[in-house]
Amino acid sequence: MHRRHPYLIAASGIADAQIMPKNQIKGGAVGAKIVYGMEGSFMVATREGGYHSAPHRHDCEQMNYVEQGAIWIFFEHGGFLASQGDFFRIPRNVVHWSWIVEGAPCTLIESHVPPLTGDASNAASAVGLFDDSEDTSGVKHIATTFVTVDSAGEIEERTMREWRLAAE
Repeated sequence: MHRRHPYLIAASGIADAQIMPKNQIKGGAVGAKIVYGMEGSFMVATREGGYHSAPHRHDCEQMNYVEQGAIWIFFEHGGFLASQGDFFRIPRNVVHWSWIVEGAPCTLIESHVPPLTGDASNAASAVGLFDDSEDTSGVKHIATTFVTVDSAGEIEERTMREWRLAAE
């Protein structure tokens, strides 16, 4: 991989990370291009239609922009449907999960502070944008923690029903 500058890389020079382990996905798949710095990470993640993640949390704030498609985002007490052109936030350590109910893929542009680069796949594929003079030993690489939410199915059904009724 040839880089013209240590702070620059083409997306084509970044390997795809499988940001969710297959055993934590009920359907579909997700791949992402990830870069990171000292304080945060940035990824472009595309989830296939039918993608449905398990509930999880991470010790970083997550900001998102829906570039393409739509995605249901759930929390322990509800959720929402985010569509193309929407921004949304997932606070630090809040249990959340997502589902692409429709068949079309969804691409999110995601920012995580501190960097969400502690999971094995993310760490193997993520590219740090540093020059040789920087001490990167202080980068706090955050990993995902999967949790059980016994009422996840009920939360999904209620949230989708309420959102659809509000849209009528």
